[in-house]
Amino acid sequence: MGFNLVSSLAAIYITIIVVLVIARYFYFNSVDKETIWIGRAFYDSVALLHIGSSFYLFATTPSISNYAGLACGSLYFLGLFFFLWALSTGTKLKFASSSLGEKLVTTGPYKYIRHPLYLSYTLIWIANCVLFNSLVLWITLIAMAAFYTISAKREEAAISKSKHSSEYEAYKNSVGMFLPRVTKWKNSDSKL
Repeated sequence: MGFNLVSSLAAIYITIIVVLVIARYFYFNSVDKETIWIGRAFYDSVALLHIGSSFYLFATTPSISNYAGLACGSLYFLGLFFFLWALSTGTKLKFASSSLGEKLVTTGPYKYIRHPLYLSYTLIWIANCVLFNSLVLWITLIAMAAFYTISAKREEAAISKSKHSSEYEAYKNSVGMFLPRVTKWKNSDSKL
């Protein structure tokens, strides 16, 4: 009984899914029940298809290349890192299609990107796509990425109408939505 890369990655993936589910029910709040139901119905259906397909592929794939395994494992750990860092930095948050939270968070991963939780999910889903290169996984990844983008824009529109609007506009102009702003790094390098 030697090391099995597929089994190891499957165990990591199961752990990540358990963490995501626990956070979903104990960390994220819902306020706007109708919007939440519509958002959750779409998102949950697509996410369950992605997760179920991934579990099926883990169960039926006897081996994978070491390179794919390394890429997948790296993306899993990076996604989980951003997820846990964002949770530990932020306060209790509203579900993506819910109304606005009470507080603007600009520290931790939020110092570098405005939506680190969406980035963390996307990294995890991309890891599965890289590992298995399945059409179902790629389609569900695209659907979830579209959901995250629409949700992020909706959240930002709500913040722009809140008491945090001027503070958020300055923050928005200096921090990238899903990836850090390279221009900020270039500007700081040119000052050296």
